[in-house]
Amino acid sequence: MHAIIQDTPGRGPPPSADAVRLCLRRLLNTSVRAYRRDLANCRRRLSKRSIHELRIAIRRLLVCLRLVGVAQKEPPGVSALLRLQLKALGEVRDTQVQLQLIKEGAFRPAPEMRPLRDHLRRRKRRRMKAAAQVLKLDKALRRLQEWRPRLEKEGPRVIPRLRRLVDGKIRAAIACLSSISGSDTPDSEALHRCRVLSRECGYIVEALQPCWRGDPAGELLSSLRARQQGIGRRHDRELLLRRMVRMVGDGELQAAPARRFGETLLSEPAKRVKSSFLRDWREGLETLLARRGGRGDFRRWPGR
Repeated sequence: MHAIIQDTPGRGPPPSADAVRLCLRRLLNTSVRAYRRDLANCRRRLSKRSIHELRIAIRRLLVCLRLVGVAQKEPPGVSALLRLQLKALGEVRDTQVQLQLIKEGAFRPAPEMRPLRDHLRRRKRRRMKAAAQVLKLDKALRRLQEWRPRLEKEGPRVIPRLRRLVDGKIRAAIACLSSISGSDTPDSEALHRCRVLSRECGYIVEALQPCWRGDPAGELLSSLRARQQGIGRRHDRELLLRRMVRMVGDGELQAAPARRFGETLLSEPAKRVKSSFLRDWREGLETLLARRGGRGDFRRWPGR
């Protein structure tokens, strides 16, 4: 058994329904403020840092809308706009990372690889212009700022709905990891899905931390995030390799230098994903779900 941390449940009585609703209301206010601040920064300048911070703010706000949505549906069009912004920013970020990988890799001795660099630079400019246009859309943001969900009206029904949502998300991430845990060469797309699901679980636990102490010291979240970051670095390299393969196929890039550069990328430690790594990742989520007692047990929340 390679558990990430020991199963140490939170202490104290389960939170009251009022405490949970207060947590959700504060979470919504905090998430909206952070999104507005980071959106304004990105509108001023699309730097690596501003893009990174806004993407995190959007993900946290989307999770917040899912949690608060157990009591009242969000204003129309808000999540759709947020996902549109996240996609546009993600394309800019992917291009920035690929340019950085070229700069750090064996690029300089190979002039034949310059078409790849020039292609990525042009793509980055196009994606930044497109992202800037998407970030100007603020109709949904105005709706979000005016939204005042009536959490009290739903009464005790909020808690069991919230519990089912959280348990379902964690179980989905566990199932995804279980499907690939037996191999040292798992499918890259399946790995990416596991990373996305696990990341969403992390944001959920982080959001509910004030009223749920399933991970009081934050050790479990830190360990899960380290694994997600490792898979993320691997995914970035694979995206660059796919782009190189397409360019070779289109005759825009010479095959021999592209192959040598690809071997350099694949020689990184992120190349292989051991089954023990996946097993530890899965067991961390299972620990999160199986916590018993006190504030760490969703099944003991009010409204059961």
